[in-house]
Amino acid sequence: MGTSLEYHWEVDLMCCIKQILFPAALESIFGAAFLQHHGSRPLQIAFFAFEEGFELAASPVPHFLQPSFCQGRRALLEAFRISWAEGHFEGTVVGHLLEGAPELHCIAPNVLLALLWASLANTIPATFWSLAFLLLPDNAHHKQHILSSIQSGGSHSTSHSSSAQQQELNDAGRPLPILSLTG
Repeated sequence: MGTSLEYHWEVDLMCCIKQILFPAALESIFGAAFLQHHGSRPLQIAFFAFEEGFELAASPVPHFLQPSFCQGRRALLEAFRISWAEGHFEGTVVGHLLEGAPELHCIAPNVLLALLWASLANTIPATFWSLAFLLLPDNAHHKQHILSSIQSGGSHSTSHSSSAQQQELNDAGRPLPILSLTG
């Protein structure tokens, strides 16, 4: 009588995605110095408190009725203010952005907060739904194709012939057609 050990565990997919994408996005956009100085976890807590209250904050509801949103925004703005003053963004994507736009220096923390929100607010839900779609039993073949491609270092090809792949590469440099939404 053989026994089979099966491991059943549950993972909060959204939580995992947030924990993976947040520090990766933060470091790639704002740099390692910013992340090391303030720590990923406090910034993550502040950002998601800010992000969760963002839609309501854009409404006429007074902000004092949203203490989590205000506290998260305040913490993020302060982190950006400190790091901007200490030069943590030098040589980073945002550092180059702000160097090229000196008129934004007086509002740099606000610009940086807007950039952080813009970079993550849609990325996290899009990643969640993409992964959730791939994890459905009906989509096992899609998941397997992606995993095979990853394991082969991205060289896993589809059923396209080499000439078809070359044509796709040639077409990639052409401008996209303009679509008209009117009849």
